[in-house]
Amino acid sequence: MDEQSRIILAIASRMLSYPSDDYRHDQSDIFAAIMEDLDSEVLRQKLNHAMMPLSQLPLSIIKEQYVETFDLKEKTGLYLTAHELGDSRKRGMELITLQTMIQNAGFVYRLDELADYIPLLYEFLAVTEDSEETALLQTRISLVTARIHKFLTEDSLYRAIFSILLDEVFKGIKLEELEKLEQSRENPDLDPMPYPLMYQ
Repeated sequence: MDEQSRIILAIASRMLSYPSDDYRHDQSDIFAAIMEDLDSEVLRQKLNHAMMPLSQLPLSIIKEQYVETFDLKEKTGLYLTAHELGDSRKRGMELITLQTMIQNAGFVYRLDELADYIPLLYEFLAVTEDSEETALLQTRISLVTARIHKFLTEDSLYRAIFSILLDEVFKGIKLEELEKLEQSRENPDLDPMPYPLMYQ
């Protein structure tokens, strides 16, 4: 992965993390990284444009929009295995696998975050050396990034950063790959229960 892609991933990780009370300070750091670490003027303008709405709204509104966008809608949630596996019981094992890979790479993260939290995984890819494991993870994340982007509304505060990720980092995703992801997910069993149930 080239250096520009790593910088974009690090910026996206910060932009897509839950807006804490230090959010304004975080925004200043993001704007500084855009100006100081990226050589492309076109890319700097695109990222500044993506950041601008988030810098102009009150923090309370941003928190509401974040929860509405990512926490209350399954199709735009920020958890990798939820997109890949739906409600499958396999998610627990996959979380353990991800956690082990991240820890073995020496990457330190807050223990109150699940290992498949996408902003965390963006940061992990940004700072970790390339390997077969990270290449596979990057492919998985690219498909889920495309899936989230697909379901974000045109007026979403966060659509622009997902567009940049797809244009600059996760390029060349094919429609059939997204369709395969959709088909592999397990949905909750909502069929009516057979009644009467007999207990012994």
